[in-house]
Amino acid sequence: MIKNIPNKYSQKLLLDMLDKHCIHCNEKIANGSDQILSSYDFVYLPIDFNNKCNVGYGFVNMTSPEATLRLYKAFHLQPWELFNSRKICEVTYARVQGLEALKEHFKNSKFPYEMEQYMPVVFSPARDGKELTEPFPIIAQNSKQ
Repeated sequence: MIKNIPNKYSQKLLLDMLDKHCIHCNEKIANGSDQILSSYDFVYLPIDFNNKCNVGYGFVNMTSPEATLRLYKAFHLQPWELFNSRKICEVTYARVQGLEALKEHFKNSKFPYEMEQYMPVVFSPARDGKELTEPFPIIAQNSKQ
């Protein structure tokens, strides 16, 4: 879970940030190394639909404990670079952990039809900054309002 996200951040900006982070981390890992690469397979940035701004936190599922630790070290207690925000990023564990648990938790969430760009999304294969898999929204067929 990422907290204290500036309210003007969009899902696209969050994905760009995560992609750059993964590229940076993965370039440090030498070819042929047995270290696990950084990648993520789930993102949800909750939005206040009235003002179309995020609510200040988001959920990201990194695909390994090593990738999670790298994300933590890179962003926890760091200032946000965009929007001259005074907020300080916090990276914490969320109550719901893991891709399957996140998919199950959010699958019955309700979203207005016109708000598809704000839904929780999965990536298969996982995104690592180079492999820019298209987001696939998680919604039940009957969950749209």
